Amino acid sequence: MPSPEVQPYTLPEPARKPHYVQALFSRIAGHYDLMNDVMTFGLHRRWKARACRALRLEAGQRALDLCCGTGDLALEILRQTPTARVVGVDFCEEMLAIARRRLRDAPCELMQGDAMRLPFEDDAFDGVVIAYGLRNVADAEGCLREIARVLRPGGRLAILEMSRPTPLLHGLSRGWRFAILPILGRLIARDGEAYQYLPHSAQAFPPQHALVEMMTRVGLQDARFENLMGGVCALHVAVAP
Repeated sequence: MPSPEVQPYTLPEPARKPHYVQALFSRIAGHYDLMNDVMTFGLHRRWKARACRALRLEAGQRALDLCCGTGDLALEILRQTPTARVVGVDFCEEMLAIARRRLRDAPCELMQGDAMRLPFEDDAFDGVVIAYGLRNVADAEGCLREIARVLRPGGRLAILEMSRPTPLLHGLSRGWRFAILPILGRLIARDGEAYQYLPHSAQAFPPQHALVEMMTRVGLQDARFENLMGGVCALHVAVAP
């Protein structure tokens, strides 16, 4: 199918990005989970469960849900490993407020924090998962370096992120992302701009192989990826040395 014309949109410069993204997610927090269900036809739940399984957590181990948003990955980690010690970090207080309500009876610590400067000692976690958050930081490689710092030797990182679809799905995915999502964003979240940012930020994010190389550069080992839904989404996994 022919690719749709992409409407003009300028992503924020790195220096402005943290403030811009924080304000954006503050606006859409109340509609975030519904929009994720609509955007992925509910598949994001299956993908997040897969990312949590990739951590291979054992009983009592400590996990970080970075850019935790409304807390669905933290909940999934606890569903899979009930005795895990889970910490969720996000920079958007409005998203955390929803996570706190969702996790009020769960053994999970939630805190507001900066993914570029994590408030934890070295080797603090057995696993770190980040879903749809890495493309929102000002410096993805710097964030990966900080994640590598807080992972203990042998600890695992799982990254779930929108990615580059295969040629077969490219036109369909482009039409959905650039033509349909902004309309749905205006109708459901009352914020078309936020859902213009989403596809453009995904387009600007490194493709699968480049992210593997970035993970390797920061010292992580055995970095690899798995395409989900033909590369519309990708799961990247690596191990701390």
